[in-house]
Amino acid sequence: MANQIFTIVCVLYTVSVLVKRLDFVEANDASASASFTFDPQKPNLVQYESCLQGGELIIKLDYNPPDDKKMTVVILYDTEIKSAETFFKEQFKSEIFAGFNKCDVINWNMRPCTLSKIQDGKLNCPQGNLQCKFDKFHACAATLYASDQVKLGSFLICFFNEGKNNEDCATKYGMNYDDLKTCAEDDDGKAGAGLCDGFYRIIHPTGNQSPPPPSGDASTEVTSNFKGFLCGQLKTAQLKCDFCPA
Repeated sequence: MANQIFTIVCVLYTVSVLVKRLDFVEANDASASASFTFDPQKPNLVQYESCLQGGELIIKLDYNPPDDKKMTVVILYDTEIKSAETFFKEQFKSEIFAGFNKCDVINWNMRPCTLSKIQDGKLNCPQGNLQCKFDKFHACAATLYASDQVKLGSFLICFFNEGKNNEDCATKYGMNYDDLKTCAEDDDGKAGAGLCDGFYRIIHPTGNQSPPPPSGDASTEVTSNFKGFLCGQLKTAQLKCDFCPA
């Protein structure tokens, strides 16, 4: 599929593949900015990027007919960052996630570690050791369950809404907690740290976060009314979803 190249307020990074199992996209940001692009030759094309507060939460949409039969919704987050927690608590609720899943017109793509990377031989996390612990576990979950985004999304909603308990949430949604714990913690957590660092470095190819883009065209609808926002984008793309109001 030929991706359209478009100029956006945020810094846009391209889709990449890691260890044949990781497919993720990322961007970096400042306060709150967003951009939409439409191709007049393909009126159903939707490409959108929203960047929020320091690169901690990034949401991207991609839909390019006739190649795409579904819209891809990419959510990139970090575990100990307030904007991500608020989004999963207030907007990306279980009933909203379940409602959109009934429509079967969305491919979800959820990935952690927007801010954590390996430095001097160990994972460096802006919020400290607890963030590193969570990020390694989530990097393992995003890897081992890359092909089951519904299960992964349910785990994330549980994590942010039910006390950030990895074990309880993984078990609740049928994930193999022992496998995830082994990945995240064995050998001083090297596997989990490496996966987290891999996410970060595809996001930031130079190994450093890009400088914040200029402010402007601010859009907060994606985090204040995510259902309404996504329903509007599905309507623009002429993708029918009964969960959305007529």
